[in-house]
Amino acid sequence: MVYDARPELGIGMHDVNSRACEMVSKLGIRLIRHTLYWNLMEATDKPGLYDAKYLSEWDTLVENCRKEGFILDVVVRGDPPGVTFANRVDAYRRFARFVADMARRYPSVVYWELFNEMDSGFTCLFGAKDNIPMRERGKYYTEMLKIVYPALKAANPAAWVLTGGMSDVDEFPRGLYENGGREYFDIMNIHTYGVPVVNAFVERGKRIREIMAAYGDETKPLWNTEFGLDAGNIVAAWGYPHEWNPPQDDDKVFDAKQLEDYQACLKINN
Repeated sequence: MVYDARPELGIGMHDVNSRACEMVSKLGIRLIRHTLYWNLMEATDKPGLYDAKYLSEWDTLVENCRKEGFILDVVVRGDPPGVTFANRVDAYRRFARFVADMARRYPSVVYWELFNEMDSGFTCLFGAKDNIPMRERGKYYTEMLKIVYPALKAANPAAWVLTGGMSDVDEFPRGLYENGGREYFDIMNIHTYGVPVVNAFVERGKRIREIMAAYGDETKPLWNTEFGLDAGNIVAAWGYPHEWNPPQDDDKVFDAKQLEDYQACLKINN
């Protein structure tokens, strides 16, 4: 079972320093999403040769989170030297070794998120950079899962595997399921950006749920590990900056609108 089936708000953090953790703790948040860069830990073309400084930093980070009661969702991504789409099967095996080593080294980490928006970019391993059709990318991602999932589970049977956060909630997940991926991940994971935030959050969540149900996987947990606004969407939808009459502070109006949108997302999710 997932440790707690209730909806819960976590936070993504690029820097898990003591000051940031103190602020997160005051907010009552216990789930922290943080990236482990494969290309920084394995910075050469030699599998299993790990950067001592980066490894030490991660040792400290994981232990500090364990002591403070934070639950890490570790996103593993970044292509190290020697990894290409052409040699992807060897790369999947190399990735499996790496993730298993990390899961074995950090048994307190039970949530492992495999890549990030791999349907649209951030890695060459599933065809996004070669303009492979989206459904085929999902099938390649499943080939990776079939190799990595058993290795990770063997290293830490208590671990839970999240798919990387998908920006596509149609063709990519269909490709994943069509290639037999259902048994090789524990938590479905999507990303939703757009204006208004609540529409993207809810409508795209409903869409992926429908696909999960179509493939007999509707009872599996669904996480959303990134959602919100980006500058392009804000300018296009809301016309910032505004000329107010009478004058108003754009910053305060924007903050209030964001708060309203985020509150609506959480209210609907509950």
